[in-house]
This record gives sequence, structure tokens and C-alpha cells, in this order.
Amino acid sequence: MTQHPVGTEEGVELSQDELAEVNAGIEEAERGEGMDGFEFLKQLREGTWRDRSS
Repeated sequence: MTQHPVGTEEGVELSQDELAEVNAGIEEAERGEGMDGFEFLKQLREGTWRDRSS
């Protein structure tokens, strides 16, 4: 497989709620909290990722 660097940067627009969620995730990661990649993939496969009721 050949890899090529991405040559463009694209900006994204986030709502205030989305930006707050991103910032909260960054702070969580900096504290060493959150879920690992395997748990994320498990929840994604099960369809339970981002299920706010759990």
C-alpha cells in the first residue's frame, strides 16, 4: 500500500455544543480518562456508542 500525505487543510464549523463536547473530550483524555480504542470499537459494533442513556 502506498501512502500519500494529505496536502490540504479544511476548516470545519462547529456549533457551541459541538465545540464544548470536543473540548470536554480533550480534557478527559488529558486526565487519562475515557475509553480505550477496543471499547470504542466494541460499542460501535454493538450500536451503543454515544448512547446517552447508559
